[in-house]
Amino acid sequence: MESDSREVPAAAVASTARAMADLWTLIAIVPAIVGGLFALTMIAAQFSPHHLEHKHTVAGVIFASAVVVGLPGSLVIGFLARARRYARLAKVATIESSLTWHLAGKLIAATRAGAPRPDLTFSITQGQRRSLTAVPRATLVK
Repeated sequence: MESDSREVPAAAVASTARAMADLWTLIAIVPAIVGGLFALTMIAAQFSPHHLEHKHTVAGVIFASAVVVGLPGSLVIGFLARARRYARLAKVATIESSLTWHLAGKLIAATRAGAPRPDLTFSITQGQRRSLTAVPRATLVK
């Protein structure tokens, strides 16, 4: 892994942050669907004619609901919070012209007048790093 830092244009940072926001929004869909299916299954089980044959304690039903629906729900909330953070970083990269953006490894960090801004640091995927560091395609000049 390279330890050097290189400057990245703000437009590239904004598009990369938007791509990461979209990625985390898509990732949040998976546990949302799973949690929704689990919730529907538990509701259907409550209205099943076989439900009365099996005695369940109230504490057991509450615990099962918290685990089966709450865990995917908390994952969705966490993933959407991360997506919102990336969207905010894309907006900051677009609006704030006084910031300088640097790529070091798989991290993009902002500085203002040489002072680092840790709150404006985010990680990217290896593919995005490759696209940010790729040599631009050569064009033939006539």
